Amino acid sequence: MSKILIVDDQEVNREICEIILAPLQATILTAADGAEGLRLAREHLPDLILLDIMMPVLDGYAMLEQLRSQPELTRLPVLMLTARSDTDSVVKALTMGANDYLRKPFEDEEMLARAHNLLHARLLEKRLEEDLAAGAAMQHKYLTNGADLSKNCYEAGYLAWVRTRPYTTVSGDFFHVRRRDDGSCVLVLADTCGHGLSAALLSMRIIGFLAAMRSLPASPEEYLQQLNQDIHGVLPRGSFVAASCLLLQPDGFFLANAAQPYPILLVDGNCEELVLDGPALGQFAGASFGSHHRTISDGGRLLLHTDGLLEIMDPQESCYGKQRLDACLKKNRALSGDQLLDALLEDVDAFRQEREADDDITLILLEKEG
Repeated sequence: MSKILIVDDQEVNREICEIILAPLQATILTAADGAEGLRLAREHLPDLILLDIMMPVLDGYAMLEQLRSQPELTRLPVLMLTARSDTDSVVKALTMGANDYLRKPFEDEEMLARAHNLLHARLLEKRLEEDLAAGAAMQHKYLTNGADLSKNCYEAGYLAWVRTRPYTTVSGDFFHVRRRDDGSCVLVLADTCGHGLSAALLSMRIIGFLAAMRSLPASPEEYLQQLNQDIHGVLPRGSFVAASCLLLQPDGFFLANAAQPYPILLVDGNCEELVLDGPALGQFAGASFGSHHRTISDGGRLLLHTDGLLEIMDPQESCYGKQRLDACLKKNRALSGDQLLDALLEDVDAFRQEREADDDITLILLEKEG
């Protein structure tokens, strides 16, 4: 059952609203001022708030400002009620984030229709949120399964840690790991162009292709070639997939790259970019990729990341960039793998301040076990 919160300092107005809204068969909550209304909104998370402007203690504008500033309340629909006839008060309410407004005195049918429309929109939004939450859970299981990554890498002689930050509820970043019969391990980290559900669905297609491989390619470059063949012609125009592929062996690894940021090798406090270029997947039929082999000693680390890390911006629109990344890695090189990734994300948050990220971020840290 839907819940409606009526916030008005006049008891008779609250009762009138209750009578008008009765056909909606919603649970009705009432408050006599903005402070009480805010408390009830936090407690009950109503599906619609009818909010008077002129009230004691905390007026409608102040309550609306509080609602829109708090993450758990910011999406609650608000229908403003105003006795003012001037346009400025209506414009102010809408600018502050009100969804709709009614001027007093209002017709019963108009209030009922506006409330019905806002409740219906909220119901659709909640269903979408539930679907996205289910998609995020599925993505965690199939696209960014950290437990599966750790298990397979450990059996190949490497410790592994991962951090993922989707731009929205679901992400276009994903990784996939497979053990080979000889004890080595293949790891693919990829970033599908775009964000949200469309990118996540395409990522699921690629994961399905990787999981269905019966005969594993002999090298990382062959992995990327097969992936490119699978998705070429399927992607929307202008879309692509950036990817890195690693073949992890006891004495080192082979690397192939398809337009993904260069992995960073961390040895003895130094940061070395493993520069290896290749075309993005899905753009060119028959694309070929080179590979690079490196040995790695016990305790050596390798950081893989998607471009959302380096390209995140601060309020002045400066990118986080490689120089700051290297400085953070060197400063925190003595930390454990988990602690290092947490420190890196904390540095990113300090850099961007209040600016929202505009891309997915995935970090994978590998350490040669010794």
